[in-house]
Amino acid sequence: MICEFLEDEKCLVSSRMAERDVLANPSACEACLSGKNPQGVNRVTASLAIGSELDRGKQQKMLADYRHLLRSKKRGKRMPKSPGGPGTELVWLIKKFATKKICGRCIALAYEMDQKGCDWVKENREDILDEMEINAKKLKVIFVRSVVTRLITISCWVAKKKGLSGGFT
Repeated sequence: MICEFLEDEKCLVSSRMAERDVLANPSACEACLSGKNPQGVNRVTASLAIGSELDRGKQQKMLADYRHLLRSKKRGKRMPKSPGGPGTELVWLIKKFATKKICGRCIALAYEMDQKGCDWVKENREDILDEMEINAKKLKVIFVRSVVTRLITISCWVAKKKGLSGGFT
């Protein structure tokens, strides 16, 4: 990896944008060199500059200036809105009592739980717990299997009470 704008592990492009020294790592340099506008103002250098800023006001200004570079052009296939069910109830319980961190994989799992219904959730509880544990590790949140098992049971009970336990297609 040869970049004329990398000196002493500092990205000179990002440093100029942030008006302070900005450290770069090899994966950031590789992404910069392989993306649009390599070795210039691009998505990677803007991200590094914005992320290095400690002053909230200046960070917000930089975000406003470089927001257009940060938007993803790729759009995944959007899932239709779920009418509700055990997955929706589980997400609500987790947000209410555990953490606000919910990732796309979590939402996809909740959607699948809603789609397939409470009976499927009960039959596949261990697989669901395994996947939730992996998601929790990636999000760096605490995962207590016995607590989450209880939350799944409660979410199925609430979904049945609301009449949303049969799944949908």
